[in-house]
Amino acid sequence: MDEKGRALQGRLDFCERNVKALQQGVKALLKNHEEGCNATLDLSQKIRDTAAQEQFIDLQEDLIAIAECTKRLAEERRMIMCERAEERVLSTIEFMQEHVLHPTKLLLKDRERALSKFRAMERKLTCECLGGEEREEEWGDEAALLEDWAGVLL
Repeated sequence: MDEKGRALQGRLDFCERNVKALQQGVKALLKNHEEGCNATLDLSQKIRDTAAQEQFIDLQEDLIAIAECTKRLAEERRMIMCERAEERVLSTIEFMQEHVLHPTKLLLKDRERALSKFRAMERKLTCECLGGEEREEEWGDEAALLEDWAGVLL
């Protein structure tokens, strides 16, 4: 692989690592929020159970209101922090992997194949023009010039 190819491959690898780390971080965050929602719903149910056993009507009504409030909090948290994040963030990450990173990998492989074919053809033409491999060494500067030209083309 040539220098430009190594630089492109390095950038692609760097981007892939960052995307995977971001994806894992978002999934962990979603899992934490989901667990938090479940814990809040459990708390809401425990408050409701306590309210059902309460003898004082005013306190019972207040406990039911707190239970309803915590239940709504858990539902809204799940909707905002879990469902929206999954729909928007994770789908964007997956889109980027499928439509940016994977095609870029394929293009880089195609580039490397094209360069190797170009170099093979260059060696063949150089040998034919020079009349053999022993004279190829005499034309070292011209071979470097052809490689530079290949770098410009690709």
